[in-house]
Parts: sequence; C-alpha cells; structure tokens
Amino acid sequence: MMLNHPEVITVIPAYNEQSFVGDIVTQARKYVDQVIIIDDGSNDSTGDAASAAGANVIRHNTEEALVLPPGLALKPPGVAFTVVKLRIKNFLTVK
Repeated sequence: MMLNHPEVITVIPAYNEQSFVGDIVTQARKYVDQVIIIDDGSNDSTGDAASAAGANVIRHNTEEALVLPPGLALKPPGVAFTVVKLRIKNFLTVK
C-alpha cells in the first residue's frame, strides 16, 4: 500500500510508567501513524496499558535505555517512514 505521505512512527521508551503511558499513547496517536512503546523491563503494567491504548509494545527484560531491536529501522518495500524517539517525561511537561 502506498501512502500519500511518509508514515510517521513514534518510538517511546517507558519504564514503570503505567499511570501515564495510556494517555500518552492516546495523545500521540492523534499526530502519528503508529506508536511503539519500548517497555524497558517495567515492574508494573506499563506494556499492558500501552497496548490497551493502541500502541505496539516491544518488551525488554531489563532497562536498556531504548535499544531499538534490529530490523525496526528497516524500511518495508514501498513505504516511507520516520522514527521519532521521545521520552514520556517530555510529554508530561507539555500542557
């Protein structure tokens, strides 16, 4: 499928952000085509909350400071996209 514009994907690392991640995903989905949450070994339900809000979730067993899995940055044939890396703390300061 060809898009009329480049697909915009945001990648957001999260560690024990269960209280905030659902709202962040909901807000981010208004502006991007896809939200990927990197759950960096959270001890709470961060990944589940992100998934329930519509994000794709990649889970690490330990906090790895946003190490993107191999292949995530590979462009599928016929699709242009941009990966934007954000931190949840940045969203919390924006009103």
